[in-house]
Amino acid sequence: MSSLRRTPPKRRGGTKPKLKNLFVIALGPVCAIVTGCTLLNSTDDIASGAPVVTDGGADANQDSAVEAAACGSGTTDCLGTCVDTSSSLDHCGGCDKPCALRGSKMVCAAGQCQFDSCLPDFDDCNGSQKDGCEANLPADAKNCGACGKVCPVGAANTLAVCQGSKCDVACSPGWLDCGGAADGCETDGSQDSKNCGTCGHDCLAGSCQAGVCQPFILATGQSDVTGLIADGNTVYWSYGGSGAGGVRQAPANGSGTPSSLTTTLTKPGRLALDSTNVYAAAVDSGLGAVLKIFRADGTVDVLAEMAGAARPPAPTYDQGYVYFVDSGRTWGDLEYRHVSELQLQHLGSRRGLRFRERQGH
Repeated sequence: MSSLRRTPPKRRGGTKPKLKNLFVIALGPVCAIVTGCTLLNSTDDIASGAPVVTDGGADANQDSAVEAAACGSGTTDCLGTCVDTSSSLDHCGGCDKPCALRGSKMVCAAGQCQFDSCLPDFDDCNGSQKDGCEANLPADAKNCGACGKVCPVGAANTLAVCQGSKCDVACSPGWLDCGGAADGCETDGSQDSKNCGTCGHDCLAGSCQAGVCQPFILATGQSDVTGLIADGNTVYWSYGGSGAGGVRQAPANGSGTPSSLTTTLTKPGRLALDSTNVYAAAVDSGLGAVLKIFRADGTVDVLAEMAGAARPPAPTYDQGYVYFVDSGRTWGDLEYRHVSELQLQHLGSRRGLRFRERQGH
């Protein structure tokens, strides 16, 4: 497309001519826009996909004609898609005008949304098409399976519910049916410490708040605690990691006061546990050691001594064996670590793995 230009008059008498009309020349295949005029592409340009240039509203009839020519007769451009707004469910009577009502099958006729029928499991129980087929029959406690079928309210702290078009009862939020009788949902699971959040969830000595068990104190005034371990009945902890110390114990449910299992240990560290003994990493006679403490009476036996004076890291127990690390042994320039006194094998790096079977009580 050629550019439209305005040619200035020739000079006369050496004076500079005055330009009465400012002009802008557009480069490329679009057009040149001159002050006071508007250029539109021809219908041939539109058909070929060339850009459409309008005056932005100066001639609305021309704009509509261009749009209609781009989409074709009887359709409208809605976000880049040519749509028949006389029958489209998403663009009924205009772009972005969907036909939608709850639980309803809709049609668009002559650009107007019209109700057709209820979808399966839905019904118009209030007789108003403004909210469509509002009743979900399989789950509506006021229209359970059919319009007007109301589910009766049950015992205390219960809610009437409809499940699969059949009436049932459920506990009100926070309440539990832990009795199993016809007394409704008798347990307040938000604060019952014996049924906290769920039936049978016991908070022991702690309280229940908003269905969650709260922590409670087993012992106070404990200092230099170095190890802690527990089973379902008793909690054990070691103390005195920098000098004289021991192991103390307390009922896990908070029903009793703490007591000493032994007070004769030196620099005790972390603990391990089986059904009859507590195992402690400590120092004995100037050497690192793993000690076995009888849970019934606090009797202390030396299970193993290390090669150095350092207290070994935490021991652990599994199926009749106690495992621990001795970092005091060396073999050449390599550190030699084992888990007991009986050597099982040497690895390629000359590091060994050892164990000791539990003996005694």
